[in-house]
Amino acid sequence: MINNLPLNHIKFLVYFFNQVLYHSELIPDDWKTGLVCPIPKPNKNLNNISGYRPITLTSCIGKTMEDIVKCRLDWYVENHKILSDSQFGFRKGSSFANIFFNSTVGVWDFPGSPYSDPRLCVIIYINV
Repeated sequence: MINNLPLNHIKFLVYFFNQVLYHSELIPDDWKTGLVCPIPKPNKNLNNISGYRPITLTSCIGKTMEDIVKCRLDWYVENHKILSDSQFGFRKGSSFANIFFNSTVGVWDFPGSPYSDPRLCVIIYINV
């Protein structure tokens, strides 16, 4: 919907979003609320709540504002080195493969380690 707006409307939205972000303490209530719709899961018991997947319908403008805030926060956190290099979750360009590679290389490269045998590697990851 927003992608199809004329350029002057998009410029107005950018101006409006910046006003809300920098000069207002109020976010419209319509942007903060959503309608939760249960969608049935295939081949599940529909008499049980676990047989449904909740989908939340929210405002397109509110969702766009969320994306803008997320992009700005991501940029700030990455450019100011706020997160540790060992933080992999929810970071662009990182995945489980990064965690696994960094962990196994560290174990194998430790001189004199009884675990330096590449056939043996036990790693426990805890997601808290």
